[in-house]
Amino acid sequence: MSAFRQGNVSGFQQSAKLFLNLLADLNVLLGSNKDFLLGRWLKAAKALGTTAQEKQLYEYNARNQITLWGPRGEIVDYANKQWAGVVSHYFLPRWNLFLNALNTSLVTGTPFDQARTTQWIFTEVEELFVLDTTTFPTSPEGDSIAIAMDIHAR
Repeated sequence: MSAFRQGNVSGFQQSAKLFLNLLADLNVLLGSNKDFLLGRWLKAAKALGTTAQEKQLYEYNARNQITLWGPRGEIVDYANKQWAGVVSHYFLPRWNLFLNALNTSLVTGTPFDQARTTQWIFTEVEELFVLDTTTFPTSPEGDSIAIAMDIHAR
């Protein structure tokens, strides 16, 4: 954020890229442990339904609980989880839009519009995530230690 405040476009863009790459790496690391998988949460929620309609409702509620906590984001992130799938499909796109808005402000010299950006993020990421039905892995992928060592080596 210091690069943004200083008006340093290249420094800001470099930091933003690094941050987004770290989120992608975090998602891979989380995906290597069964306890950090969005897929398991959604599968368990859907399993409680006895009809297709109930399964759909329970998945919606499970997604909503860990993100918006209400249809319009009444208590956004109240029960958020750092899980593989949530990071890649919710947090990373959200951060990407936010950082893009900051970058546009910086490059064009226009004031950053927080209210507009918040609404944009809600419409383009948060609401869509809750309504989505993408399936996510329910089994871990990869070796956590090897993944962490690879990230650290970079």
